[in-house]
Amino acid sequence: MKFAALYFLVTISSTASYLCGTKSPLPSATTNSATTPATTPIQTALPATTQPVTTPAKPETCKPVVRKEWRNLSEKEQQDFFTAINILKKAPSLGNYDSRYDDFVAIHSTQADNIHFVPQFLPWHRIFLRSLEVEMQKVLNQPEYSLPYWNKALDWDAPEKAPIWGPTKFGGNGQGENNCVLDGQFANWNSSIWTFYPGMTNTKKDGCLQRRFKKRNNITDTIFEFAPPEEIAALVNSSNQYAEFSTNLEWHLTHYGAHGGIGGDMGHFADTVADPIFFLHHNDLDKIWFDWQVNNNISDYAGFDARGEENVVANVTLDDIMEPFNISVGAVMNITDLCYQFE
Repeated sequence: MKFAALYFLVTISSTASYLCGTKSPLPSATTNSATTPATTPIQTALPATTQPVTTPAKPETCKPVVRKEWRNLSEKEQQDFFTAINILKKAPSLGNYDSRYDDFVAIHSTQADNIHFVPQFLPWHRIFLRSLEVEMQKVLNQPEYSLPYWNKALDWDAPEKAPIWGPTKFGGNGQGENNCVLDGQFANWNSSIWTFYPGMTNTKKDGCLQRRFKKRNNITDTIFEFAPPEEIAALVNSSNQYAEFSTNLEWHLTHYGAHGGIGGDMGHFADTVADPIFFLHHNDLDKIWFDWQVNNNISDYAGFDARGEENVVANVTLDDIMEPFNISVGAVMNITDLCYQFE
């Protein structure tokens, strides 16, 4: 999916922290790709005149950062997340958007139809999360910084009471006619992005960060249940085939429940990344995929090559390149090669 109207270039500059050759407890994924970049410009919204991406050599070693569940972070570590995101929100865009953070919103928006309901759903979001993590390390000047995840299963029966919410954290539900988030570390954020998702008009949305908690049993400000721990365990064991597992996860309550339950920006394909909680949510999905990989074949990658296809097609391989990162699927199958691990 190409768009000629707008252009930006996002640069990942830290070679050693992006990909590394550190050995993992998992076997390395097999790939024949000749393009396994250690640092790569991210291109999207693209005119055809965009310059090609160079592929620097892959470094041999790095020290993986450890991603922790939100409630296992210290107060300082939690504040580091908010600080980094707000710095990116105030930093200038590398393209035509309102901020550096909005560059990431636009990346997801422009690629939305290519990365959902297809095999690249999990690997694409994995490298997307890693690219933000590297940017956060840079603005914090902390190469050891790691992106946290939200284990939603721990809050399955009352997500609205999860420790991520509150006036000193992510804030709470949106208020007023426009469901604007008025408290928390992202209070009164401007949410403005060009919407590229197919079927939507390319008009600019000028407004606030929005949340609209989905009510359960007509109880005000109560999000409907997420999946409990036993359902996540069953999901991890639902299939030993990637194609089936990936589909199960994407359509599972633990994925769509957060988007639909939190609502507002999180509930929209085009600007779901406008709410920073997106990254903790999808990091949780990455952790679930990693847990599945530990128990199965790290190199397993197969499935439909396009939305609506009825049969598995052979040309879905580890060599497939993920846009706009110019990186192969095989290069992200082993998380230690991306220089992170989970606690």
